[in-house]
Amino acid sequence: IVTDIFPSYERGKALGLIGTFVSLGSIAGPSLGGIIVSSLGWQYIFWVNVPIGLVAVLLGWKLLPKDLIKVKEKIDVPGSLMFAVFILALFAGLLLGQQVGYGDNRIIASLVVAVIAFVVFIRLEIRRPQPLLQLGLFKNPLFSLSILCAFLVFVANFCFNIISPFYAQNMLNLSPFYA
Repeated sequence: IVTDIFPSYERGKALGLIGTFVSLGSIAGPSLGGIIVSSLGWQYIFWVNVPIGLVAVLLGWKLLPKDLIKVKEKIDVPGSLMFAVFILALFAGLLLGQQVGYGDNRIIASLVVAVIAFVVFIRLEIRRPQPLLQLGLFKNPLFSLSILCAFLVFVANFCFNIISPFYAQNMLNLSPFYA
């Protein structure tokens, strides 16, 4: 959307602004979440997104232009299905492994299926005329380095944001408000 709406000389500023709000959200989210859980209860964590989503949809309808270009490309059904198998098997193995243990044969099988599905997905995408993921983008070293750096930043930020509330509550015995 940003690259369609903003002219080329303003795209960097617009993308930087989006990055700023993503970072602010990831920084402020846990604190605001703790306050909401402490004051209203955990159920309200889900309800807080309803008015925000409604405002965003209304602003989008009002401010964003209609589609500038209509593209009639076919959906990469085999790639989409293989990616879905990969994601489901990976997260099933990771999440269920916490409960039954990662040495369980079903968990190992799920993770093996995830690896195989990912390899098949990549091989499919290389051969597809209109792939779900255009792997040719990664031939650009600047793009690849940028993606790697963004990935590492998000992993570091979100690992901290996920682990720190549990540490503060379980190890330091703080309430959700103070955590």
